[in-house]
Amino acid sequence: MPRPRKSEGFDAGKKVQDRKRHIVTDSLGHLVGLVFPGADIQDRDGAVVVLNDIRHRYPWLRHVFADAGYDGKSSRGS
Repeated sequence: MPRPRKSEGFDAGKKVQDRKRHIVTDSLGHLVGLVFPGADIQDRDGAVVVLNDIRHRYPWLRHVFADAGYDGKSSRGS
């Protein structure tokens, strides 16, 4: 099934044009949230998107553990 081109982006580090997957699970592995932005989105910017997406459904969420790729300031000024 073809995917819409506007949702894809080019990841210069991996030299691929596709989409990334940003997934949040609870400590038991149950799916909490996910987003599929273009590959041109930095990981830390994708984290902002997925966390904003789940914030209204899980307002009690206070701690998130993430890979080091999500560390640092957002490059989009968020």
